[in-house]
Amino acid sequence: MGKTTRGAPGCVARVYAMQMQGVASCDCGASSQLADKRLQHESVYSSLLATVSFCLTDYDHVLLDMNGTFLFDFDKFGPEQDFGSTYVSLGYRGLTPAEAQAHVRRAYDYLAVRYIDETYYDSFPSVTRALRASGGEQLTDQTIEELVDTFAVHEFGVLPQGHKEALTRLAQIRPVSVLSNLWAPKQRWLAAFEAWGIADLFDALHFSSDGASMKPHPTFFDQALRAIWAKNPTARVVHVGDSYRCDVAGALGAGIDAVWLSEQREVGSREQGLVARFPDFISFVEALD
Repeated sequence: MGKTTRGAPGCVARVYAMQMQGVASCDCGASSQLADKRLQHESVYSSLLATVSFCLTDYDHVLLDMNGTFLFDFDKFGPEQDFGSTYVSLGYRGLTPAEAQAHVRRAYDYLAVRYIDETYYDSFPSVTRALRASGGEQLTDQTIEELVDTFAVHEFGVLPQGHKEALTRLAQIRPVSVLSNLWAPKQRWLAAFEAWGIADLFDALHFSSDGASMKPHPTFFDQALRAIWAKNPTARVVHVGDSYRCDVAGALGAGIDAVWLSEQREVGSREQGLVARFPDFISFVEALD
């Protein structure tokens, strides 16, 4: 990437009441020592990472995941989903509900198998391409647009009030940019960010549906880093997200530290660059105060 982006390897500013011999407290220079202690105290490891105050002073910019981090109830593509009814509710009449149902289902299946295939991390197809490639070769451009919009409704999520407040607090502490995998075009999300009053909280919004690269591929991370460095060439960046594959492994592969939002216990040894783990985004932001 032409420069190092790694800041300090992460730290713990304070540890709350923990019944751990030798790990009652630590300062911002004790991260390696704490890591050794964690190996000796696995029974309390999960609660430790959930109750520490994360040293954001080591970083100048937060790169933030969206779905599963601050938006929820997204990706509604289960077998019970009625895409045909959604299509009709949006005022579209070019297809029957059954036809719309079949086209959206086939497009989703086409994309789902490619989403977890590393061959497509840097060449992920658009929803339009998926519709065309999965039986929609003869559909008009207008009908394709209608089906893409239907698809977007089902991919779309909701912003809980608590997460909105946490976003607002985080943006008061550090510049924040979004780096999110999307399959549908971003317009519905941009409109929602304006309606929710959060659009101005972000320095930049990077959605994978704008191009072919997606997390965990480093190309997508590089896109966000270039935008950050254009404003601050020496910025130290940390990525925060809920997916180990996309967010943690992706960030580490791009050369930046990661915070993992997960209630799962860490598997195996602690990877260099994974600076902390919190159960969720609200807990992460609360720990900054």
